[in-house]
Amino acid sequence: MHARVMTVVNGFFSQNCYIVWETGGRCVILDPGDEPHLVESMVREMELTPVLITATHAHIDFVGAVAELRDTFRIPFAVHRLEEEVLDKLPEDARFFGLPTVRRPQVDRWLEDGETLSFGEASMQILYTPGHTAGSICFLCEHMIFTGDTLFAGGYGRSDLEGGEEDMLLDSVRDKIFTRDDTTIIYAGHGPTTTIGQEKKQNWINTRLAPQDT
Repeated sequence: MHARVMTVVNGFFSQNCYIVWETGGRCVILDPGDEPHLVESMVREMELTPVLITATHAHIDFVGAVAELRDTFRIPFAVHRLEEEVLDKLPEDARFFGLPTVRRPQVDRWLEDGETLSFGEASMQILYTPGHTAGSICFLCEHMIFTGDTLFAGGYGRSDLEGGEEDMLLDSVRDKIFTRDDTTIIYAGHGPTTTIGQEKKQNWINTRLAPQDT
């Protein structure tokens, strides 16, 4: 095992930001939605070296802290290309929720399905999992999968927002997530960790998948 994870719960939406690092200390900051100073302090406390900021999708509670962290650490930001319009609406979304102004971060790299992000001895594979948004992705890293708002412990993400599509989300879970080993640990965008095997047994999404499996 080359990768380790720390969860930083932050912001108005109690969202899970993850710091994923390898044995040499290089790390990826995944889904930093808010409280950039908290994320920064955790990185510095653990004496890690950030090399990339990335996100499962571009809703404000997942990328609200990207611009500031990108400036602080002077590292690139990567996200799926189909999230560009969502990024453009960040300032508008901040006003809607009554939050402080949020800057739209510059994107340094557009991610594609099947691509691999390497950092030191560890790597993460990109899984294109649309449905919650048009450009939602998951990150598969060794025995772990980071699912954003696609799948949670006991439930799954909403698909009624702009760019969402229920059938696509169901296909993403069935074909891209539930096909992984049952022992794979799920690190979701909100809530506790779980496993693929556990969610196959208990997740409410199974009531939606069942008719298509018969």
